[in-house]
Amino acid sequence: MEKYFGKRPRILDSCPELEAQNAEENLMENDINESEIKADPGLRKPIAEYGVNIRDRIRREYVAKGPCQPKGNIFQKTRQGKDNRSFRDAWYKDYDWLEYSEAKHVAYCFYCFLFKRGYVAPGDEAFTSCGFSNWKKALEKFKAHVGDKSSAHHKARIEYENFVNQRGHDESSTSLNKGNFLELLEWYGLRNDEVGKVILKNAPGNNQMTSPSVQKDMANACAVETTLDILGELGDKHFSILVDESRDCSTKEQMAIVIRFVNKDGQIIEMFLALVHVKKTSSVCLKEAIDFVFAKFKLSLSRLRGQGYDGASNMRGECNGLKALILKENPSTCYLISIATTCGSSCKRADMIRQIEHDRLVEMIENGEIGTGRGQNQETSLKRPGDTRWGSHYVTVIRLANMWQSVTEVLENVLVDGEEYETRGKAGM
Repeated sequence: MEKYFGKRPRILDSCPELEAQNAEENLMENDINESEIKADPGLRKPIAEYGVNIRDRIRREYVAKGPCQPKGNIFQKTRQGKDNRSFRDAWYKDYDWLEYSEAKHVAYCFYCFLFKRGYVAPGDEAFTSCGFSNWKKALEKFKAHVGDKSSAHHKARIEYENFVNQRGHDESSTSLNKGNFLELLEWYGLRNDEVGKVILKNAPGNNQMTSPSVQKDMANACAVETTLDILGELGDKHFSILVDESRDCSTKEQMAIVIRFVNKDGQIIEMFLALVHVKKTSSVCLKEAIDFVFAKFKLSLSRLRGQGYDGASNMRGECNGLKALILKENPSTCYLISIATTCGSSCKRADMIRQIEHDRLVEMIENGEIGTGRGQNQETSLKRPGDTRWGSHYVTVIRLANMWQSVTEVLENVLVDGEEYETRGKAGM
């Protein structure tokens, strides 16, 4: 593979704390063995016995295989009443969830195996744990198990359908939507004969290198190389961060970290740096996650010169918020909203900054330092950046840069003459 796709990527130095945070998840993912995925439902390990972080991966393996429905077999008969009775494969037609265990000669429910939640009605447990074998009353019990729209089976079926639809692609050989990895590999093989001869169907059946673990490794390799390029361009420059957190489709809280800096050509560069799983969304946990990322990528907090967050209270809290925690370590990490609010939250200070800026412009015009004309050097004020629209921060930065002398004068006045201790403290930051 190295011959066609290049050398293995450079490995970023790890952060012990970050590794400790994700050790359990990574260990459990790597511990999954193909032998764990049993086709026979009577031999399977219950989903609940797997670690929470890998249950969806286990479910995907079983969804890919589908329910176990052996057909054309001579099913074992047992004495029930006056007759010998057995399972019938014709039942699969009306009950697509039905599975049969040849090892234990009992039936199970595929949907409930994958997504059984909490309480199960009496009689339903047979379809998920010990297996069902009352063939004399099979159809009656099947219908009772399905139940109405509030039944545990119905809820499991809905979760199954949502889970399948969420995958978005089908990696089978006849699929027209195999997913990005296989589609790109196939595309590249068609355009490079040397590669096409040794990949996918032309590769040995046991060495096609297309398993989920290989796909993850290659995606991670691309991520490592991309991150190294970003860090290389950043160098030892100062930078700002934009941080946001949200819950993904698997209900995990994820924090995205974006860095913004000025490159050697004077251009403002904004790059996605990392996506970190956080177990809690408190400001302390978010700060710890940022520290982990900074340690992993060897970024110093002393080089941080700006912060931007969304409008969530746990991220913008004045005392305990993430901003305050970072400012305690590095007072130079300006927070745009804080500056704009301190300078313009009262009519008195808003008028003050307008007057100071007006006098400054008049003086510069009289000295011939700037010109006049339509649209030039008009009266302006600081614009408070929006909570969620990052583009609004750009306008604030431009105005702050143009009005910096006036802004610092207002902040100095507030620091000396401010009526409230909290306001004077903000101005001094």
